[in-house]
Amino acid sequence: MWKTRREASKALVEIIEEEVSRPRIVFGIPRGGVILAAAVAEKLSSSFSLVVVKKLSAPGREELTIGAVGKEKDSLFLNEDLIKELKIKKDYLDRELNLKRAEVARREKEYQPRNQKLTVAGKKAIIIDDGVATGATMIAAIRQLRLSNPDEVIVAVPVISISALEKVQQEADRVIKLTTPKLFFSVSQFFEQFPQVSDEEVKRVLAKAR
Repeated sequence: MWKTRREASKALVEIIEEEVSRPRIVFGIPRGGVILAAAVAEKLSSSFSLVVVKKLSAPGREELTIGAVGKEKDSLFLNEDLIKELKIKKDYLDRELNLKRAEVARREKEYQPRNQKLTVAGKKAIIIDDGVATGATMIAAIRQLRLSNPDEVIVAVPVISISALEKVQQEADRVIKLTTPKLFFSVSQFFEQFPQVSDEEVKRVLAKAR
């Protein structure tokens, strides 16, 4: 367990410095992952940006993830088995996709002005979040960054569930993790302090990084 996201970032930096050569770009997944990613980027003296994705939720069950999507169509990840099991209809899925794509577009516009985009091609893209439970948002983030032709896509997280690790390893070139616990209920259980992160805090972190 770590006290804060920043504390977890210190352990990640040590591994990344040893295992990932330059040139590197660190990407945070909003919102919580941005705090940890910004701290890692600062310690690595690396460029820092965001990869914006949103999870897709089951009907009437906001906490149940059935997939995730980023800005581009090819970023879409769907848990087809769960969708079939829950008998989720196409019209619901289409509405959910449109809703979450709109939220991705809003966050992209609010967080990242066009003149702040970074060149990813030929570099090692390191995607950081504060933890991975289902793997859906991380897979969408990987697929989104693949479209920018990086040299490698590397996932670096403090904690990831066993089931998610198997899925993410199929998508990423490498996965760096500090722990893969047998009992995993939520990411928050591994932090003493795990406050919600607001849009305003994300923008402050980005402003400081620039």
